[in-house]
Amino acid sequence: MPRKRSNLRYGVVAVTGLAGAICATVLATVLVSGVGAAQEPITLKILRPWPAESKDCTGYREFIKTVNEKGKGKVRLTDVGGSEVFPSGQQLSVLKGGQVDLLYTASGYIASSFPEPTALMYQFGASPTQVREAGVIDKLDAIGRETNGVAFLGIPWWANAHVWLKKPVSSLDDLKKLKIRSHPGYDPVIKGLGVPTVNVSFSDLYTALDRGVIDGLAFPYFDIKTYGLEKVIRYRLDPPFWRAGWVMLLANARKLDSLPADVRNLIFDAMLEIEKNAPSIYDALAEEESKELATAGVKSTRLSEEEWRAAQRVAWEEGLPKTLLKVSEKYGKEVVDMMGRFYPPKAPFKAVGLQ
Repeated sequence: MPRKRSNLRYGVVAVTGLAGAICATVLATVLVSGVGAAQEPITLKILRPWPAESKDCTGYREFIKTVNEKGKGKVRLTDVGGSEVFPSGQQLSVLKGGQVDLLYTASGYIASSFPEPTALMYQFGASPTQVREAGVIDKLDAIGRETNGVAFLGIPWWANAHVWLKKPVSSLDDLKKLKIRSHPGYDPVIKGLGVPTVNVSFSDLYTALDRGVIDGLAFPYFDIKTYGLEKVIRYRLDPPFWRAGWVMLLANARKLDSLPADVRNLIFDAMLEIEKNAPSIYDALAEEESKELATAGVKSTRLSEEEWRAAQRVAWEEGLPKTLLKVSEKYGKEVVDMMGRFYPPKAPFKAVGLQ
């Protein structure tokens, strides 16, 4: 009788003699035919609105790195570019159509087709993890799947957002005399306060500020220097009007659901990790940039706590509910009610840097 020996590495049993030769021939045929051969990792295409090197894309870069490292041999995320490939306002349609598999985007860019995530602007300091625990992300996922065929994976981003100005103000009345560049996410506060707004494309911000077309803009607490805006901005209004995470990661729902369970779990776990760390990551980036802005001559200009709270009341009691209920009759009230647990804020949001 031929003798058998265990070969654990390949999970087969080898035998000697004539039987062994037959087995070896069969095994070689199987491997050459591709059955049992190592499979190539699944490749997923991911799209972004901003330059990959911007601070805005820190969570994006970290997510890709985490998935590619932990999913080595199983899945690989490939960056396909930003607004130079597909304009930011059209990227949701690109995701829905399956031209890409994942999309990193801000609520304002998708508001016309998927308005419910604009509510994320009004977390009033609650972290992405707290928002998830409140069931908001699950609700947005259900809405996104039903209305657009997209899954809402999570919030890999965090920011304070301020009004940045060419001259100082000390009251809301002062602010109402200025022209500010806003967008749908900021509008419930800016327009709700009665501040005049001017529609300016992102690429024209520097010129618009330099020529006085606008007196300021609503913008996060980082990347002012990335785009050279410290040359035409002199003041940051404190405390920040917003402290929240309104940039999200979406997926084509059909593609996501077709992935093997272990790959889906890997993607979800990476998102949870980024969400947990996002506030500390982005606060640190803003703190470092704040030092550079101060060196460039940018200073803080402040509102009193009373006036700051008046702005928060406008955001919640007049701005967000009215805006979202108008554009989301079916889902708006439920989303507003879920976000309402974070209002009112206990204290003015922490201003990072400057002062």
